[in-house]
Amino acid sequence: MKNAISVKTALLLVLGLTLAACSSEDDRSMLVVDLQLPAGVAAPATVHLTIADATGVVKEADVAWTSPEKTILEVGLYIPAGVVGPVIITARGMTSGVVVFESAIGVPVLQKGASVGPYPLVLLPVTIVPPAYDGGVDAGIPDVVASEAGPIDGVVPDAGVSEAGVIDGPAVSPDGLPDVPPDAPLQQPDAPTDRPATPPADAAIDTMHVPNWEPAQNIENDPINASYGPTIGMDPKSEDVYAAWTEPGSVKVKRWTRSTGVWEKTVVVDNRGSPQEADIGVDGKGNVILVWCQDPNTKDESLMGAWSSRTTDGVAWSPPVRIATPGAYNIKLAVARNGTAHAVYQKKNPDIQWPLYTAYFDGTSWFESENYIDTVFGYAAYDPYPLLVLNPEGDGILIYNRWAESDDQRIGAVKLTGATFGAPETMNPNHETVSNYDRSIAMNRKGEAIFVWSEGSSYEYALYVRTYNPSLGWSSPSPPITNGYYLSPIAAALDEQGNATLVWQQNLTNGKSNLLGIHGSPTAGWGEVAPIETDNLATHYTYQHADPKMATDESGNVFIAWRKDRSVDDVKTYGAYGSRFSFATKTWAPQVKLGEITGLNVVEVSLAVSDRGFAAADFTYIEEDAMANPDAYNTMVSFYR
Repeated sequence: MKNAISVKTALLLVLGLTLAACSSEDDRSMLVVDLQLPAGVAAPATVHLTIADATGVVKEADVAWTSPEKTILEVGLYIPAGVVGPVIITARGMTSGVVVFESAIGVPVLQKGASVGPYPLVLLPVTIVPPAYDGGVDAGIPDVVASEAGPIDGVVPDAGVSEAGVIDGPAVSPDGLPDVPPDAPLQQPDAPTDRPATPPADAAIDTMHVPNWEPAQNIENDPINASYGPTIGMDPKSEDVYAAWTEPGSVKVKRWTRSTGVWEKTVVVDNRGSPQEADIGVDGKGNVILVWCQDPNTKDESLMGAWSSRTTDGVAWSPPVRIATPGAYNIKLAVARNGTAHAVYQKKNPDIQWPLYTAYFDGTSWFESENYIDTVFGYAAYDPYPLLVLNPEGDGILIYNRWAESDDQRIGAVKLTGATFGAPETMNPNHETVSNYDRSIAMNRKGEAIFVWSEGSSYEYALYVRTYNPSLGWSSPSPPITNGYYLSPIAAALDEQGNATLVWQQNLTNGKSNLLGIHGSPTAGWGEVAPIETDNLATHYTYQHADPKMATDESGNVFIAWRKDRSVDDVKTYGAYGSRFSFATKTWAPQVKLGEITGLNVVEVSLAVSDRGFAAADFTYIEEDAMANPDAYNTMVSFYR
């Protein structure tokens, strides 16, 4: 008790004038928390604090436990004006980068221009135990299965305190902010900036957390059922994360809530047949849509086709609804902020080999198009590699390969307007004389888009772009942006001011195959080509196939995740890596290893980013030989925060 009094007295001496200033000079509130250690437990090095209300996270801070002998640390945090409560305070004590304590409490109300508290928050030790087999999911917790008789056969428990002492709080709701910013032309880039890197001078003892990619965690710990094709979605406002994947005989989804920092139990959305190719998306109000295909070779006609399930609260998933029949595969989903969505897939047709179809979700029901979008030929008939982007109102563009023959490599584009689609357009006018190697498309909230592709011959390729304006249509192809060997694969991102970021893999003169990036626009000019990685071990002959994924936040910062070849000799090893381009500094952060295990492969990475710049990436390790690694064939998730 003596320590508690001395710490509290010292803190109030430091904060006394600041608290008075808070009361008289602005409308912020001060939240005071007493972080307490259980008896006989060593203090953590730092404590990461997260404050969240119904709109999502409103404050984060890292506080150093500078006096290990003390059992109580009192912390004062300024909470932004307009936040009135209730709020949830989550504390994670960390030592050497590992979470060793985790607890949370609720605060019912804050005081405008004044302080509340102190609120005692006991840091409970995190106990790590090996997962026990429970039939495949979430050691000791049964799966929640969506059935045809009702939304779910079981329910996720109501808000309460979990065994780890963390509040399993309710799902957060959207913050009501407008989805679409004021219009600005694609040709006139503005200059959004990052959020401040340092706190205000009068921010009590509050310190700013330095965001970065974190090591991926295994969110399944399932030693029995192999997972494939992970996909990730995020509520752009509340920042709740949804990871989905397929297993032999089922498709599953798992939610992580930003307000509690807890992964909830896994939900089995469908356990019939052989689900494949899951894809997930979240609208601007927190509604989540999941789509998948059943094995097109199934003999059960009642299962053939593409399916969908939806949740409006993040907990109860609707029974599967068939959106396409007969057999369908290669499905891609895009969800608009207004709640509408498009799915594109290939489907059996009695007259044409696997043409492209689309289904439209109007916010309530799915409607499949009566006619196919386009025919595809040659190699593209097996995979036209569809890319789908939407504006906030649900209109968008589909890009795909529509080759006539192997030496006539046309890239097609189709405009989507509600449930209808336009006539195909050819995007690469030189398709009869040169080969295209890869392409990408990105769209911002104004419905502006940028399309980038590489084309050339004799191993020498160039990068070109075309921009799209909803009023004017497509621009002509740009002059070459850069030249090089192959220039593939490619990723693109476009912010709200029309600034584009392009990334591509290139075989360099040092014999390695690495990712490069460039930022700018066709009208305002492009910056210098910058390396995103330089240590990839793949050569011209082994090739990396980085499969980069990119997305932007509302400040114009760009996030990227990709797979990297780290194979040595005969041991095939691929890892998942991430980076971030800062709009303020126009530089790429050093790459961060999200996950890598010698002898395991990473096939692809999925990425989602919130408006405020919280990011999540997921991937799955696969084994090239029988190594029985506990992380193999489990969904791994990494956060940028």
